[in-house]
Amino acid sequence: MQNKRVLIAHLAILSACAIWGLMAPIGKDAMLNGVDNLNMVYLRALGGAVFFWITSLFTKHEHVPLKDIFVLCGAGVFGLVCNQCCFTIGLSITTPSNAAIVTTSLPIFAMIFAALILKEPITGRKALGVGVGCSGAVILIASTAVANDSRIGDIRGDLLCVAAQMSFALYLSLYRDILKRYSPITMSKWMFTWATLLLTPFLGSHAVSTDWQAVSLKTWLETGFVVFFGTYIAYLCMQTAHAAPHRGEHLQLYAARGGSIGEHRLRHVPLYVEASRGCSARLQRRMARNQVEVAKGYGVEAKLK
Repeated sequence: MQNKRVLIAHLAILSACAIWGLMAPIGKDAMLNGVDNLNMVYLRALGGAVFFWITSLFTKHEHVPLKDIFVLCGAGVFGLVCNQCCFTIGLSITTPSNAAIVTTSLPIFAMIFAALILKEPITGRKALGVGVGCSGAVILIASTAVANDSRIGDIRGDLLCVAAQMSFALYLSLYRDILKRYSPITMSKWMFTWATLLLTPFLGSHAVSTDWQAVSLKTWLETGFVVFFGTYIAYLCMQTAHAAPHRGEHLQLYAARGGSIGEHRLRHVPLYVEASRGCSARLQRRMARNQVEVAKGYGVEAKLK
């Protein structure tokens, strides 16, 4: 069962990345033919809010305290407002291929922020992956800057797309706990609601003054793909993946006999080793065994439960 959940989480992330990769050329074409970058940002936020609120009507209701609703405002800023503004505007400046390639940097930034904020360990394999990924991003941006050709891309757009990935990765690390607390639908409906409220004072008047009747059917279909698949479905996949429990996430240690560590005495008190999401099950158990050895070194007989 646990392996199935991990597989579902990985497939959800893969689906989201595939949709975002396909969204780059489709969204670019829409922004070249009637729907500018500012309107695209606003339509994504508003459309996402509408779709997630409609979906919530057919799911189990979750009570969200007022405190958490305001916390979700910050999640909306990093996970939606900054992310979508940077990516959509960056896509309108650079080429779709560059934007799609840059989106693959999300796991790199997610791992870096998880190590800095959540203190998750970085294994040698991960470090190698980060090095390869960062070198690819650096080469792409450097070649764009040297080429000075709009057909190859624009460094401003590339950097905005990179900033979008950094913003979303920061959101995943800062709000990991609340991601576990609520369902993906509940999380998303409040995040998109906050994003719409925050963007309306800046983009609402621009959207109202746009001549929507001049937009062709093809552009509307492309915009619909960006809003429904590139926003609603893709964010649902990402939220589902990061809310899913991972194998071996918590391993328990129990002190079997009394012992002293400094002035504190342990008497059958459960000790929890919170293993990193990024760790393999083997590494998690190794960490737990190390804790057992430390406890024994202080004269406490401990064992894995």
